[in-house]
Amino acid sequence: MTFPLSMLGRFTQLVILTQGLLMLRIVALCFSLCLFSCAQVRVGVFSRPYLDVAPQASEVAGTPYEQDQMQTLEFAGYRLRVSLDNDIQTSDTTWVGVEVPMLAVGADAEHQWRRTQPASGYCLTIRVQSPREGGQMLARDVVLQIDGQRYTPSSASHVAYGEHAVSPHQLRAGEAVALSSVRPDVFKLCFEVARPEPTRELALNLTEAFVHPQGARLPVVRFEPTAYRESR
Repeated sequence: MTFPLSMLGRFTQLVILTQGLLMLRIVALCFSLCLFSCAQVRVGVFSRPYLDVAPQASEVAGTPYEQDQMQTLEFAGYRLRVSLDNDIQTSDTTWVGVEVPMLAVGADAEHQWRRTQPASGYCLTIRVQSPREGGQMLARDVVLQIDGQRYTPSSASHVAYGEHAVSPHQLRAGEAVALSSVRPDVFKLCFEVARPEPTRELALNLTEAFVHPQGARLPVVRFEPTAYRESR
């Protein structure tokens, strides 16, 4: 059985047309996904810690990693990440397309524990990476200053950074935690005060709380309102 050449030609054209439409649909789908996932910009302000010289106000955190680095201090061989967890988001703009829910990547139990705020009051976190054994932290002796007013923690808890199953140890007044040189220690301090905005005069006094093995005294940690701009 044979087919006229005209029928074969039409069949070939139909196959080519079908393949072309399929490719267009795939390209359109990929382009739409790119628009949906890449066009959102979050802008806000967070409290950036410093010890001696205030950072330049023109600096902007463009990624969560940059914000994490800006919140990390170096002192006598120790690395302290001080997060007041008081970020204020000033705008959330979708330039093209439709806003879609974003899934957290790499979120774990320890992250959730750090970021969870109580129904009343306010909590902040301090992560200490020790270069050697011998250092101690008396978390309940930390003093938070808001516009010159002093506040001490109503509660404090501790976990070792990176634990898969987070079981925070509740610290008693005067209880010291020996800082580990194997992995960082994370402290969550809660205060009976409303969450302070980054634009207020803020300070964290760890002079009596942080015990350096060589007796070095940690200066008062002060904070500068710093902008962040994250694209996602």
